[in-house]
Amino acid sequence: MSFRDRALAFVQRYRFALAALLLCVLAYAPLMSTLGFYWDDWLLVFHAQSGRLGDLPALYSYDRPFSVWTALLSAPLLGSSPLAWHLFALLLRWLLVLAMAWSLALAWPRAKGAVQWAALLFAVYPAYQQQPVAVAFSQHLLAYLLFFVSLVAMLMAVRQPARRWPWTALALLTQVMHLLTVEHFAGLELLRPLLLYTALVGGDRSWRQRARAALIQWLPYLAVLGLVTIWRLVLLELPVEPHPPELLLALRASPLQALVGLVVTAAQGLVHVLVDVWSATLRSALFTLEDRGVLFAWAFGVLAALGTAWWGRGKDAVAADDQAPVRGWALLGVLAILVGLLPAWIIGEQILQRGYHEHLVLPALLGGALFWVGLTYTLVSQRRQRLLVFALLIGLAVASQLRQANELRNDWQAQQDVYQQLQLRAPGIQPDTALVSFERLTTYTQNSSLAAAINTLYPQSRQATELDYWNFEAGLGATQETLAADARFEIDYRNMHFQSESADAVLVYFVPPVGCLWLLSPLDIHNDYLPGDHRDLAAYSNLSRIQRTAADPDYDASHIFGTLSPQSWCYYYQQAELARQFEDWAGVVEVYDQAFAAGLNPDNGLELLGLVDAYAHLGDWPQALELSEEIARRQQLNQPMLCALWDELAAKQSLGVPADTLVELRQLANCDRED
Repeated sequence: MSFRDRALAFVQRYRFALAALLLCVLAYAPLMSTLGFYWDDWLLVFHAQSGRLGDLPALYSYDRPFSVWTALLSAPLLGSSPLAWHLFALLLRWLLVLAMAWSLALAWPRAKGAVQWAALLFAVYPAYQQQPVAVAFSQHLLAYLLFFVSLVAMLMAVRQPARRWPWTALALLTQVMHLLTVEHFAGLELLRPLLLYTALVGGDRSWRQRARAALIQWLPYLAVLGLVTIWRLVLLELPVEPHPPELLLALRASPLQALVGLVVTAAQGLVHVLVDVWSATLRSALFTLEDRGVLFAWAFGVLAALGTAWWGRGKDAVAADDQAPVRGWALLGVLAILVGLLPAWIIGEQILQRGYHEHLVLPALLGGALFWVGLTYTLVSQRRQRLLVFALLIGLAVASQLRQANELRNDWQAQQDVYQQLQLRAPGIQPDTALVSFERLTTYTQNSSLAAAINTLYPQSRQATELDYWNFEAGLGATQETLAADARFEIDYRNMHFQSESADAVLVYFVPPVGCLWLLSPLDIHNDYLPGDHRDLAAYSNLSRIQRTAADPDYDASHIFGTLSPQSWCYYYQQAELARQFEDWAGVVEVYDQAFAAGLNPDNGLELLGLVDAYAHLGDWPQALELSEEIARRQQLNQPMLCALWDELAAKQSLGVPADTLVELRQLANCDRED
């Protein structure tokens, strides 16, 4: 047999697996090289980058002590490389699709075509769009994979009675593993008796006999589910219960009210999974020629739809006498969604909003795919018309996944901008420094994740559970109270601990349309760009915590964070501000001159104040006054900071600010106006 013939035979044999791989690549790979880390990704990345993998059991003991095995398996191999983690998540997603298809094919062996459509739809179902959060949620994908492997082994035990016990042992082992890893897929365990009943169809047994046999074979799996549930809810002792069973507590306190609430929640969940997520793929705002990201997503969506139509044109149709069970998938899909979301509802979580908690909807992807395939087979009798429906759904889902990936790409660019500018502005920061941000720096970071990222950016001074830095949000009352009371910042988060004096805080502001990353000084209490209700907090910023050189010159995390381009204004601004902090006035002027020579200017004139400061300290008053006039003219919001700077300069008697210069400046900047 020639190589060509062998290749064709391989493609024909593994046609569906290759199609599923190609679909996953179309949906999740196009932007992969531009994606990074988000949310809780940073917790594991920090431990990998800082050589603290031995601390991972303590990190996971907070809520899921046995789930650490996934991190211990993946982190040593993937390290802190964003691309490696995204490739790993893509591989898991593909294997998950194959395992899902295999399990359904064992339950409905004569509905091969419908099974494959359900699996392809499952691969890109738009209810879950956090595939780019590759580190944190790869654990969930792995647990989902184990659930389907357990179903496969369970059904193989039915199909191959001679090897029943080895298959059953594998099924029980993988069941225990997925239940102990994350509890998300515990509700789907309730589908096992239905799948067993379906697999037992055939022969001369009545439906009662099949039902009895299915229940008997389900008993070991029910026992495992019960034991794990008792262990988790009763026996497991955690420092703090992160996920209390709010529904169970509510049922005990007020059964009727809790049941009514559950019915409403279930109805909302069904509508969200089956309707809302699809309507979101066709919002009118998505039809635009101005947003390149949207156009890019639509292009791949169309490509996926056309590829699906081409791939499906020669597929074997489900025989007419086998379509009745497939039509029943619509009802089965509804049931799968309800039981799949039950663990989330038990802990009082909703799944109606996009964001971090979207991973809770993962179990519902199975039910969503089954529902739409079952409904399509029920309402659409012609094979070509069904093909059109599936191609359209898959195309819409792929476009939606890529739009979300583009949003995460933009967030990663914003994160990199923050980290790169911070490292230029502060090559070193003294340990035990609190960073206080005026706003959440990006959508896909939060206090704990940003703190882990900053500790990844800088080398740690000690190999212990104490971290050198932490991030606090200025808008939180506790942060304001700590600063105002000159108290201590103290954080105990999982296995990470931080403490510092409030006097050792550096305040940070970053809103890209306004300008670069700003490390604030007490002068910024006059900065009209800062939120007015927090502006006075700038008085507590201690820039002496910043060091001009790195604590460890050999430490390099550029493979994660990248480096700031010299074509960026902020590249020069941060270096100039660092030189200004250390009163290297000639260095300040030199850096600004380099930026101007490169044709760069700030969007915000306030970022020229450092040059005014340098001219003044060098005694070049004409240049200082001329530049101040330009700053005042650019934006009126600049004037209070400009006036405050000149007041500070005038207070330094050693500078000898000319009186006429000061008078002229105060006039052009409206320094004496009453607000």
